[in-house]
Amino acid sequence: MVEDVKEDEIETTEKSEIKQETDSEISKDELISQEIQTEASDDVGNLTKDDCQELVENLHTKEVCETEQKETLTQMACVAVESKICDSEGVFFAEMPDRKKNALNYAIIWAGQLDGILNGQLEMLDDWKYPIKDAESLFYDIYGCNEIPYVETPMIKREEDTVCIEPAGGDPWLILYSGDVREMNQYYLFSGPYFFGYNGGDNDVFQGYIDVLFVKNETSRFGVTMVYAKTDTKGKEIATVDTSSHLKAQEGKNYSGKNLIDDNPKTAWVEGVDGVGEGETITLHMKEKTEVHGVAISNGYLASSDLYLKNGRIKRVEIDAGNGITLQKDIPESDICQFDSDEIKLASFVEFEQLVTTDTIIITILEAEPGEKYDDTCISEIEVY
Repeated sequence: MVEDVKEDEIETTEKSEIKQETDSEISKDELISQEIQTEASDDVGNLTKDDCQELVENLHTKEVCETEQKETLTQMACVAVESKICDSEGVFFAEMPDRKKNALNYAIIWAGQLDGILNGQLEMLDDWKYPIKDAESLFYDIYGCNEIPYVETPMIKREEDTVCIEPAGGDPWLILYSGDVREMNQYYLFSGPYFFGYNGGDNDVFQGYIDVLFVKNETSRFGVTMVYAKTDTKGKEIATVDTSSHLKAQEGKNYSGKNLIDDNPKTAWVEGVDGVGEGETITLHMKEKTEVHGVAISNGYLASSDLYLKNGRIKRVEIDAGNGITLQKDIPESDICQFDSDEIKLASFVEFEQLVTTDTIIITILEAEPGEKYDDTCISEIEVY
């Protein structure tokens, strides 16, 4: 009888030990999960600018991914672009000077007037005034800082209980249409080309690329916080250009394909066959295999409005990036009202549906129209971005 009791006690003890081990394992799993979540939110405050730069470099080695957060990342990156605070040195949002904070805060409030994730996030009281506490909370969720500096600028100023902005006019602005996302652990990198926009017209001017680093953050209403951004104003490097024809030099002026990549919109490639050059090709050889979003084409002879109207322009092109990736697009006329502007390098953009890796791009003229005097079709600049 005594022995039976001992066996029962042993069995009970073993079960108790197994339960304790299981509880211990669960606790460890929960602890690890909590640590991961804590790391994600803590990173918003613990990262340095050097950390961000290293993360951006590492993320660029990852494959482009799809995520449910892409629309959110895109719209938050748009705010960074529109604020005009980013540069090639990189901007670490936690250490921005007051001037840049005000510029970003203004862009965030103004974006709330447009369709998107920021729409309705702040309630306007009157005359473009917003509750300061609500604004501070919104800024904190977007870029981890809730400070509204007492530095009055022409576009935004802080008052006792409100922040007030001046409505944006119709001037051109920086704009971002799309981009790609890469993911690594608790970080996202959004990368894409941005442009100098003319009120949503067809003649935007390519400005460069932006990288925006995000930390996944469950405490933010958006699920992410923007911590760092950097711009690069260089397009993809084109090594050489081959064309199926070009007009012979006249009066010391050269019309070869080299004019397409000389960064001078006042020179032009002019096709050299009879008619308007339908079927003629331009082959761009990149310096190396590179990721490409699209091609920017400055249509026509842009040296002056007179030369533009006298000469021919393309109307439709086909772009072949190799590996069966082709697309066709109509090319609108350039806005000659802007020829006297410093931003004369106007362009139409032919963008691929997804990021393409290539070292050769072939452009074929499918349709063109003659000018008022000549039927020579002209293109002033081509840029790959």
